[in-house]
Amino acid sequence: MIFNLNKENKEYINNILLEYDNINVLYYSPLCFYCNALKPTWDKLCDDFKNSKTIIIVNASNNNIKNFEEKYRKDITGYPTILKYSKGKKKKEYNGNRSLIDLKKFVKK
Repeated sequence: MIFNLNKENKEYINNILLEYDNINVLYYSPLCFYCNALKPTWDKLCDDFKNSKTIIIVNASNNNIKNFEEKYRKDITGYPTILKYSKGKKKKEYNGNRSLIDLKKFVKK
């Protein structure tokens, strides 16, 4: 399942973060060079997992991050930041290669 965080779905997504084991969040800024370089690969990743019932991906732009609860916003160290959450707790930050293969391995774990 893929979600784009916004004010209309913020409660739903904040609840999903508490309930599920494999939530992957991309924090990004549309003005960031590195985010824009990652975008085609990330979009392909999202497309590959859009029908998954066990892997959830949330796209959170810097304009919509305010819709996350504070405990999630404090995890952002810069853009792009990719974090995995499990039942509301930060599990891991992705620091690997930005290839589709490596990103798939990360979201599947």
